[in-house]
Amino acid sequence: EEAEEMDPEAKFQAELKRAMAESMKQQPKSRPIAMAEEIIDLVGDSSDDEEDSKMPAEVDGSTQVKREGTAPEAAMDASNNDQDEDAQLKKAMELSLEEANRLKRQEYLAAENNLPTYRTLSRSEFNSVIDTFVESQGGYERIESGKLVKEGNSNDMKKECVVSGGGQHQTAAQYGRYNHYQMWRVFDMLEGRLDGLSGAKIEAFLDIGHGIGILPLQAGWALGIPSRGVEIMTPRHEIAQILRGEVLKSLCNDPPDDSLVEWKAADFSCAMVRDQNDKRDEELREFLLFQDKPEEVQKGLVIFINNAEEVFAARSNQKSNGACLDAYLANMFANMKVGGRMVTLTDVSYHLTNGNGWFRHDVFESGTNAVSWGNGNKSLDVHVLTKLNDKWICQNKSCYGKTFNEHGIDSDVVDQDGKLCDECIYCGTKAKKVNRWRKPNGKQRKEE
Repeated sequence: EEAEEMDPEAKFQAELKRAMAESMKQQPKSRPIAMAEEIIDLVGDSSDDEEDSKMPAEVDGSTQVKREGTAPEAAMDASNNDQDEDAQLKKAMELSLEEANRLKRQEYLAAENNLPTYRTLSRSEFNSVIDTFVESQGGYERIESGKLVKEGNSNDMKKECVVSGGGQHQTAAQYGRYNHYQMWRVFDMLEGRLDGLSGAKIEAFLDIGHGIGILPLQAGWALGIPSRGVEIMTPRHEIAQILRGEVLKSLCNDPPDDSLVEWKAADFSCAMVRDQNDKRDEELREFLLFQDKPEEVQKGLVIFINNAEEVFAARSNQKSNGACLDAYLANMFANMKVGGRMVTLTDVSYHLTNGNGWFRHDVFESGTNAVSWGNGNKSLDVHVLTKLNDKWICQNKSCYGKTFNEHGIDSDVVDQDGKLCDECIYCGTKAKKVNRWRKPNGKQRKEE
């Protein structure tokens, strides 16, 4: 009844205050001051003439009216000013409500439809923010020529620079960076945007030996997919942390979803092979193979390793009778879900068995300036292994298993412990190893 008895102007003011108070309650807790300042700025934004008409000026303690006029004119000016303030206040309230509603819609979509509330960066924007940071530090040459990055390049991995428990299966950790500009080409080839491969969507990404961390950020922030990295040398990992934090600061007004990017300072081989006490890092294994994610994500996982110039081959482990890192990579590939892909710069398939095509091997060229060493004009071969099956078939024509099936009986690619199975479960015949890939010469390429 009291509300009905109020005059329209008073009723409007009361309703306006109530709506403003309700709007401010809906703002995120992290932004009340910013939103308040936005509203204050909008309400207080006026021309010099309007300010002169509204405010008396005090000079030497006395008040002087700066604009003269008749009493009716002054009353009209005051009325107009009140209307302007009301219009600005209403506009500020509308903007505030729009912001609140936008955030509410994002929260709803994230909760109900499991959709991201953050944007993904465009290719040009990602390139720009990374390049800006690198230039601010004196360029890649200055960063990568420093001791923090170069440590581990020789066969003298200092204990204080290696992650705890790491380095049992290698004597060197050669640094090398794959150019993020050329990484777009890798993504395009894998997803079928360029001719050459039967593409499939990348659902997740892992970089083994992430170095200063650019590629996991590229996949997470620009592709908008779960992205992980692992690095054995702690100084390189620390540089990656710094780069990530500083670049995020430059994007703080409209950031990508940084929760998509995870990385660890760890030795990946500890998740692939058991130690002398028959222990294996199962938590790290789950992390690397995305076993904590839905099966669809695991099937779309791409694992990338910059093992160019055979830095993961024999030269990676100078210990007597020590297996090389490429062998552990092959084992990791065999443990991926069907559909998973491993991308390397040196072929690792010759560590696998050739059992009736349980995987496919494709090769394409990287393009020039792909890696951070050697001749920049040289294009490298990029190897893509795609897992097609969890089973392989014995090639022995006299295999006992063929009495049950003329095509042979399947054997598992890996056993229950994740080790490669290289013997037929029926006849015990050893599966043939894959021949080492050799690049065709110019004549062969022309004939093809």
